[in-house]
Amino acid sequence: MNLKVYATPVSLFLVFCTLLGCSPSGVNKEKIAAIHAKKQIGAEEATAQLIPLIFEYELKEWKITTDPVSKYQLLEVSYGGSSALTFSSQKEYKINTTMLHALYSAKSLFAFSPYPISSIRLSLVKPLYVKDEAHPDVGIQEFEIFRTSMDMAKAKEVLNKHSKTDPFSLEKSEEKDRKVLLEDLVRIWKLELDELNKITVE
Repeated sequence: MNLKVYATPVSLFLVFCTLLGCSPSGVNKEKIAAIHAKKQIGAEEATAQLIPLIFEYELKEWKITTDPVSKYQLLEVSYGGSSALTFSSQKEYKINTTMLHALYSAKSLFAFSPYPISSIRLSLVKPLYVKDEAHPDVGIQEFEIFRTSMDMAKAKEVLNKHSKTDPFSLEKSEEKDRKVLLEDLVRIWKLELDELNKITVE
């Protein structure tokens, strides 16, 4: 089966905003810090407030599971929105998608670092236009195309290393520092699924 993601200039604004972390609701460190300051709430209640600030319209679902033996908590998040549109070219698609995933990882790391969460698993689930040789009519189906898990102990080391870098910042002058932060996160995460090479951008 050949998966196809059709590009259109309409999505340029969405891609630009998402990559830079801009948001109509003004998500920033101050809003997340205000939730961190609510010492009376637990990890699950805090997560319910934090998740929409990070993923907004891209969010699909989330859950926290606790290992009965180790008591480690795993946060699982799936995102990807409801549009199959992209502004990326074939060459750019994998790089841009990976860096966007890393940006969500960085924001999640900052948001959840105060809580007893041992690992974060992010799953990118996208609606894609599908066309195969046996059925030439184009249809839309959802596919999980990228998934990573991030050990919080290792990730916090990266966060401490880049303590002056704000993953929510819109400042152009901080772009280089953000890029280094994202690249460091890519190095330490565990890649569980990568179907990006199977996607054709037209």
